[in-house]
Amino acid sequence: MVNERKPSSGDEGSSKLLVSHPAGSFVFREGESGEEMYILQEGEVEIVKRYGPQEKRLALLESGDFFGEMSMLENRPRNASARVVADAV
Repeated sequence: MVNERKPSSGDEGSSKLLVSHPAGSFVFREGESGEEMYILQEGEVEIVKRYGPQEKRLALLESGDFFGEMSMLENRPRNASARVVADAV
């Protein structure tokens, strides 16, 4: 998974970092601040949102998909969680 951060003042462009997450782990959780977006190179990630005591899957992402951009662009907390379904890079 490529993690791309929003440039801060003085940065020349964005910074990129290759990260991996095991199945069952969270890339980020609903409500957290987010200055990064992710591009999935391998594995699967599900986007889930809590509605009271229940959780609903909003999307299942695969290689080539990207996520996390809304929080980065709008400078708002994450509106959903990203959980790894199959080991992701």
